[in-house]
Amino acid sequence: MDKQSAPESATNNIPDLASHVQLTGKDLVENEIHIRDFVSQIIKFKSARLFFPSQNQSPKSQQQKELASGNCIFHKEHREIIVPLVSGDNMLATMILSDVSLKSPKTSIELAAQMVRMCLEQMRLRKALGTDRLTGMANRALFMASLQQEIEMVANFLDPAAGMLDESEFPRSAGFALALIKLSDLD
Repeated sequence: MDKQSAPESATNNIPDLASHVQLTGKDLVENEIHIRDFVSQIIKFKSARLFFPSQNQSPKSQQQKELASGNCIFHKEHREIIVPLVSGDNMLATMILSDVSLKSPKTSIELAAQMVRMCLEQMRLRKALGTDRLTGMANRALFMASLQQEIEMVANFLDPAAGMLDESEFPRSAGFALALIKLSDLD
């Protein structure tokens, strides 16, 4: 076995611990800015928008087949790039980049497709970190992180040095409540 094939075969033996998690359109909308930032490292564009195809639509044209296989499409006359957002075998959406300026179109488009695949995989792994493998619900780590974030928001609101409001006009007060319910006791 040569040295170049060793790392590749080693990664094939690693189990996918996030296989229970799939991305949804909602995940794409929530992380749209991150996807844009990822792509903007390779391609300069002025605007981007998400387009969600209908659920039962199967690829009919050659362009749709290209997108479904994860390849970007460049429309030179419109200065647009259509970037497929594919997770696994599932075509979730496309991101249409407008007013694109490319120095080397072929290389930039190929890199953009790879960057988007990496971004979507990171999103899927991040989602898996906060999801219980058995139930698919948010796990304790995500709950504790969300709780800490909420506590910090309340603390920042109550800290007079953190705000720029005139306290005589806007007195500061806040409340925080937490209810813990043990589900096993609800018989």
